[in-house]
Amino acid sequence: MAVRRVIDQIIDRGGSETCPYWIVALAGLTLRLIIAPWGGHPGDLASLANWAAELDAHGLSAVYMTSDANYPPLALAILAISRWGYGAMGGGDLAGPLWWMMLKLPPILADMGIALLIGRLAQRCREPFWPMASMALNPALIYLSAWWGQYESLYMLGALASLVAAIEHRSWWAGIALALGMMVKLQAVAIAPLVILLVLASPQRIVPLLQFGLGLALQLVLSLGPFVWLGQGELVARRLVAVIAGPNWLTINALNVWYLATGSAGNWAYNAPVAWPDTTPVAAGIPARMIGTVMLAVWVIGVLALAWRALSQASSSSFLSEGGDDKKSQRDEIACLAGALLYLGMFLWPTQAHERYAFGAVVLLAGAAAADEICVEGHVRLSHSVLLYMLMTVACMLNLIWAAPFAVWLEGWFAGESIIGMGIASAFVVAAAWGCYRLYQLTSS
Repeated sequence: MAVRRVIDQIIDRGGSETCPYWIVALAGLTLRLIIAPWGGHPGDLASLANWAAELDAHGLSAVYMTSDANYPPLALAILAISRWGYGAMGGGDLAGPLWWMMLKLPPILADMGIALLIGRLAQRCREPFWPMASMALNPALIYLSAWWGQYESLYMLGALASLVAAIEHRSWWAGIALALGMMVKLQAVAIAPLVILLVLASPQRIVPLLQFGLGLALQLVLSLGPFVWLGQGELVARRLVAVIAGPNWLTINALNVWYLATGSAGNWAYNAPVAWPDTTPVAAGIPARMIGTVMLAVWVIGVLALAWRALSQASSSSFLSEGGDDKKSQRDEIACLAGALLYLGMFLWPTQAHERYAFGAVVLLAGAAAADEICVEGHVRLSHSVLLYMLMTVACMLNLIWAAPFAVWLEGWFAGESIIGMGIASAFVVAAAWGCYRLYQLTSS
């Protein structure tokens, strides 16, 4: 079977008969395709439909001028392909099951790509079936792609591919994959410091860094260059940062430290005036936005310092030198865990964070769990990384449902309720502390 051969090649198992990866991938794909036609986030579906209509009427080169589109060019190009496919199938108005299916198909396929890359990371596990299955059937991924209709899986596919490429000493592809993720959504950039750290740790250092930089620059130029050539460079730049450029709520449904600190008062409210803008002085006359930025910077530096120390400890000379499978698996766990903490930091600390920003942590914790041998001799092993992955999956899923419930009956007692929100936010803080503790443990393993 062609699908099976492709999957075996991606996860590098040489056509092993022991784990039916292709069955898992098809099961995850089928489940998503069943859910996709049944609606989604009303606000986001409406915005994407409007952008798709403008893309159909005026083309990609004019969409920033004729609409309020604020996604990077690659995301809009993918949206245009969905619109074209819908039209080719005889679709009319941009609404209804067929349109929702075509709109959600790219992130659904990206989910499958993520599952395959997790399977590749798990190749040193005795039975990498479970890590891949956990991604293919992960409820947070299914909710965002198959129901919500958002593009998080697309940018995380690029970010994860960049990290895997850096781990495997493919600096050129690491740069290309990262740029592709950023041109879907800029949140992909959260993994960049760790990828650069891994590239710099290569024995040659300068050559891999140049390869990474060239790959990154090439894709950014190909994506943004045409708009600069058309005189739209400034307009596109403003659009890409428009969501966070001006004063806004402390948090946009992200159940994070700002939600906890304000007792939910700083959270976004529909059609309500901004009661607590992030430009408001919080401590010693310093605005919340500045405090959040500084806290994020401290977090990133701390995570990178722990990652460097842990990876150095994993290898006596260079943490990317050749070693046994145990050392390689440990380095994979460290890299994925550090990457997850970077995405979790982007969710917890800066103001104006959205509920979807924790998504990257779920994906990369799956990689950490896979490298930590999620299964041994057919039994799931509840290690630190595995338990942390389970906690983050539950917290992320609950935050998504809390912010955008899939059914009316969830409103009034669960969705938007402050006490439940405080509990979910506390789970994220616990996960962050636990992740740092685990990364610190790995500095002395």
